[in-house]
Amino acid sequence: MVDIDSTLCEVHSGAKHGAAYGHGGRLGYHPLVAVRDDTGEIVHARMRKGSSQRGNVDFAVETLCRVRRLEKA
Repeated sequence: MVDIDSTLCEVHSGAKHGAAYGHGGRLGYHPLVAVRDDTGEIVHARMRKGSSQRGNVDFAVETLCRVRRLEKA
């Protein structure tokens, strides 16, 4: 099982390149992170602006490919 979710890495300056306000109204980076449920290992991560939904499907497909490669190794 792999959990795919965003997380908030809060910043305290509006001058941080790529930082944006998310749906909670806090300024920060909002990367997507994929974590293996059994080990807690991060298998994929991607920076993105705000709480954007663009690229979520591609991220999920890339994550599945990575997990399958890891299982074969």
